[in-house]
Amino acid sequence: MKWHHYFRVYDRYLLPFRQKKIRPTLLEIGVFGGGSIDLWNYYFDGNVDIIGVDIDESVRSYDFGTDNIRILIGDQEDSDFWREHEPLHMPGGVPGLDVVLDDGGHTMAQQLAALDALWPSVKPGGMYMVEDTHTSYDQSYGGGYRKDGTFLEKAKGIVDFLHAHYMEEDVPENVRIKARAWRREVEAVSFFDSVVVIEKKVRSGPPVCSKRGGDASHTAGSTAG
Repeated sequence: MKWHHYFRVYDRYLLPFRQKKIRPTLLEIGVFGGGSIDLWNYYFDGNVDIIGVDIDESVRSYDFGTDNIRILIGDQEDSDFWREHEPLHMPGGVPGLDVVLDDGGHTMAQQLAALDALWPSVKPGGMYMVEDTHTSYDQSYGGGYRKDGTFLEKAKGIVDFLHAHYMEEDVPENVRIKARAWRREVEAVSFFDSVVVIEKKVRSGPPVCSKRGGDASHTAGSTAG
């Protein structure tokens, strides 16, 4: 089942991958029924490597009729499961995923555990999309309005981390260290109705600003001229 407005988000973020000459690798959490796996294969006209992850053993029996789709059975909340599947990285530990789509169990523990486990496997230029984030407001999924420990609060925190170089000294050092680590790898965080997209881009150093009409410049975190 997919909400109709999701398809606008898919096309906005997946179309550039479809247009690339390089064959993308897409991992989707939540395979039951198999419909979305077929959808992605059709969308990319078969020019994609798809990894489907599901906790239900019955998914293993699905026949997609193509060798560019493989299925992994495991719990997205289980860090040992993700460590067991190092093929998510290319040889040498290089990130191997262009796109991650989390349409799994939708609990806070599951969404957060998967992000922590899979974010290092996303290539620079890749993206991490989480669907059905309205469960962050649903107590039965561990959510609640502005409740600490929900996926949406985590995503909002990453927005803060994007601004790591502007944080003042009153921000605890451990927070600034964590913020700088995220900022080095996050290009943007986009929020839609029930969807969050995190785009990855490796960056080094603080932002640089040049003065209008001159060569003088300053970096974020320094005194502005």
